[in-house]
Amino acid sequence: MSDVSLLEFSRGSKASMILWVLSKRLKFLGSGELKEIIVAKVKMKALAATARPIDAVELLEFFGLEQVQSEWRLWRERLSKLGRAFKDDLELDRFLLTFFREEVMQRDGYQCFSCGRSLSPLMVSLHHIFWDEGILYNVPSNLVTLCVECHGKIGCGEAI
Repeated sequence: MSDVSLLEFSRGSKASMILWVLSKRLKFLGSGELKEIIVAKVKMKALAATARPIDAVELLEFFGLEQVQSEWRLWRERLSKLGRAFKDDLELDRFLLTFFREEVMQRDGYQCFSCGRSLSPLMVSLHHIFWDEGILYNVPSNLVTLCVECHGKIGCGEAI
C-alpha cells in the first residue's frame, strides 16, 4: 500500500475540504500528483517537528493550516503596502471576506461541497476550514461553499 492511498477521506471532512481547495488552486496537476506532493511535503515537515508517528489527516491539517496562515499574512502585507490600513485583524478579515466571497463561490461552481446541490449566490454559505478565536482567515484557501443545511449539520455558527 502506498502512502498516497492514505489520503482518501469522506466527503465533508476537514481533510477532504483541504484537498478540494488545494486541487482547485493547482489545476495544472492531476489529483494523483497533487496527493504525492502533499504527502511528501507534510512527511518532511512532520519528521522535522516530532518523533512520534502522525496519521495522514493530522499531516494534511498541519500543511493546510500553514498554507492558510501564510496566504492571510501575504494579503495583510499586500494591502498594507497599498496604503489600506486596518484597525485590527477582525476588520481585515471582514474586508477579505467581502473581497473573496464571489471568487470562492465561482471556484466551487456555486455548488455545495458536501451534498453537491447547485446554489444561487443568495443561498450560499461559506465555511471556514480553519479558524482561530478572533481571526477567521478569510482567504480562498480556507473557505469552501456549502448550502445552509449542510453548514448547519457541520455545527458552525451563522452563515456568511
